[in-house]
Amino acid sequence: MKKLLLLWLTLASAIPGHTELAFLAVGDWGCDGKNGQRENAVQMGRTAALLHCRLILSLGDNFYDKGVRSTTDPQWKTSFDDIYTAESLQVPWYAVLGNHDYLTNPQAQVDRIALGSRWRMLARYYTWTEVVDAQTKVQFFCLDTTALVKSYRTSATKFSDVATQNADAQLAWLERELATSRAQWKIVCGHHPVYSASKTHGDTPDLIARLKPLLDRYGVQAYLAGHDHDMQHLRDAGPVEYFVSGAGSAVRSAGRNARTLFSNGDTSGFLAARLTAERMRVEFIDHRGRVLYSTEVSRHTDKALAGTTR
Repeated sequence: MKKLLLLWLTLASAIPGHTELAFLAVGDWGCDGKNGQRENAVQMGRTAALLHCRLILSLGDNFYDKGVRSTTDPQWKTSFDDIYTAESLQVPWYAVLGNHDYLTNPQAQVDRIALGSRWRMLARYYTWTEVVDAQTKVQFFCLDTTALVKSYRTSATKFSDVATQNADAQLAWLERELATSRAQWKIVCGHHPVYSASKTHGDTPDLIARLKPLLDRYGVQAYLAGHDHDMQHLRDAGPVEYFVSGAGSAVRSAGRNARTLFSNGDTSGFLAARLTAERMRVEFIDHRGRVLYSTEVSRHTDKALAGTTR
């Protein structure tokens, strides 16, 4: 009860309007409401209402076990429309593809936007900008990380569609967009983590080699991912803060290593962020409404303030 009260006081202090931008981020969720997905969705709705969230980031593996067949596949209803029903969640859902989404028809998730729904996968990789206040903007960059991992591109039978994607072109696009961005905040999202201490997947070497240098070079403040079914905050020697929010439904044991500031694989949950001109407050919240961890990321190149585990 004490932790729930603390959550209420923390979130209720959010100031809606044009002084901040609030959003949620969650990955690995599409299980027809099972494995904790429905309970997590209920808490997401409560949190989004308190924060006046403007958008949701969906971090891939949106539909288990093999993605969707079409823009009208039954899973759009059973795993999405019928689960995320709160009025506060009827905001744009900016989504990326995960490796499971590639197993049937990944293009259907891109094409879904034509139906006029809240689903906003604008392309397999894309960017858009939001206003934080009169002087501050945040630019989000959503990546197709499955196409950036060599093992998927060379698995012709299971991931045949991945082989048609051009990893070099995607990275060149990202560098151009980062280099020309005038936004004060830059947040990059993908399904696969750059760094992860999870015992299931862990670090993604291809992303460390090819993506991380771009994040470091162009002043990206945070990278958000899923894939590992847990919640993590990691940090290396560079300027970027790394968050894993893949606990949208079934969870797995989380690990720890030298980069770990926080990890939890015991409960479903999600990331909640409040972004102002100078700081981004990040909290991991579980399906019961408990704030498991909180930290603040600076807009500038100094490191995040020390996180707090509760």
